[in-house]
Amino acid sequence: EEPNRGFLLGAACLNCHLLTSASIKGIPSLEPHSVVSITEALDQFKAGTRESTIMGRLAAGYTDDEIRLIAKWLKGR
Repeated sequence: EEPNRGFLLGAACLNCHLLTSASIKGIPSLEPHSVVSITEALDQFKAGTRESTIMGRLAAGYTDDEIRLIAKWLKGR
């Protein structure tokens, strides 16, 4: 596994989501969420079981392993 893969995938999330407690225009902050809740949300977006505007399309492009790497990087960096 490429050591920077989590960074390369997860850093893109920061274009819209903040890692602080503030939200911007309905885009939630990721700061209060755990690895488990981020993973579950991405899984739901990918499966189409959670309503979204863009997240379903983005999550559909990730493998299950990539989703876990993203969540771990976002909370562990």
